[in-house]
Amino acid sequence: MSDTWCVYVPEWVEVFSNGTLMGREACVQAYQREWEGKVGPEEWRLQSSGKREPVTWTLEILLPNLRAEFKDKERAERIAGLNWKGAVVVQWGSEEEEALLEYGTRQLKTA
Repeated sequence: MSDTWCVYVPEWVEVFSNGTLMGREACVQAYQREWEGKVGPEEWRLQSSGKREPVTWTLEILLPNLRAEFKDKERAERIAGLNWKGAVVVQWGSEEEEALLEYGTRQLKTA
């Protein structure tokens, strides 16, 4: 097993956008087609550019993102706790890391 400790942080990732007049509806349809039932109700959102027409709508999914690597577990946990809300510290190559990576690659194939 590796002696590297990885810090994963949940971050919003843009997975679909549309700048037409039906942009919001297109994003909702993309969510229903590709991600509904695969992510929880708090793990997706719609964002608007907020500008005048044409408004661009974006569908975002909350995914674990690798933010840092450390050789010392205690330091990884301390830095993660100080800097990133919801951070998870896992050992590189562990089953826990595999589960995090699997979420984004297998469960959310189109993400």
